[in-house]
Amino acid sequence: MNILHVHEIAGVAGILAKYQRKAGHNVTNIIKESLDTLGFSDVYNEDLIRCDNHKFRDMVISYTKQYDVIHIHGQMVGYFARKLKMVYPDKKLVAHYYGYNDTAAHTSEIDKAVDLALCIRGLENIHPSFIPLDLPVNIERLSYRKHSGYKALYFSNKYVTYEGNKPYRDLTDEAMFAAEIFGLDLNVVDRRKNPIPFKDLPEYIHNYDVFLEYRGDWLHKQGVVLGMAALEALYSGLRVFHLEQGVWFDRFPYSQRAEFVVDMLDNIYRSELKIK
Repeated sequence: MNILHVHEIAGVAGILAKYQRKAGHNVTNIIKESLDTLGFSDVYNEDLIRCDNHKFRDMVISYTKQYDVIHIHGQMVGYFARKLKMVYPDKKLVAHYYGYNDTAAHTSEIDKAVDLALCIRGLENIHPSFIPLDLPVNIERLSYRKHSGYKALYFSNKYVTYEGNKPYRDLTDEAMFAAEIFGLDLNVVDRRKNPIPFKDLPEYIHNYDVFLEYRGDWLHKQGVVLGMAALEALYSGLRVFHLEQGVWFDRFPYSQRAEFVVDMLDNIYRSELKIK
């Protein structure tokens, strides 16, 4: 199968591509370099095309003709789906949704343009055509260590900061309250002001024993539980406390290992897109 991933969200496109190649597929990723502020492309750089703002649109349209499946991530669905379907009506277009802005942009026109609509698990009830797919975790880049201390990490402002026109409700006060209740030595890090490169996160999180998670009010209400950073922390041996749910997690969900998720995605491609 020839697959083109368009755009990057939390390393998901890069992880899917990595494991799709392992499964024998021909896969390329194309991204707008200015949006890769955390450096996902520094980790997942195999068969990667980096574009500046002026060339991105034309490069996506040009490269589409070489691939069978065009897997578009996040906000780029609204920008590219109808354009690509008009130019290449026989191409299989996949929309992959991650949050409020993405799903709110899913219009009836886009629904007609795409051949498959995926979403992170928890968003499947928003639209009847959405099929849930777990976030894939690349455990190859992670290492497990036993953590039993009380140093805690909280990312106060994630790199996606808006739900529609409203900024995410910051839970720094709740994080500080939880730290006081549980006797945690808390470090609050604003990833916008002090970005930690994605390639450095696996080692960086081993400076801590606890990761404090939040998903934003809207995602929380939909049932979306843990994001990529929290999942990676869990696999690495940290305990995770969910600020909105008030729940502790201490076991990594092995169903979210990338090879399992990609195997599921491969089955979805074949059943929904009728591609062998």
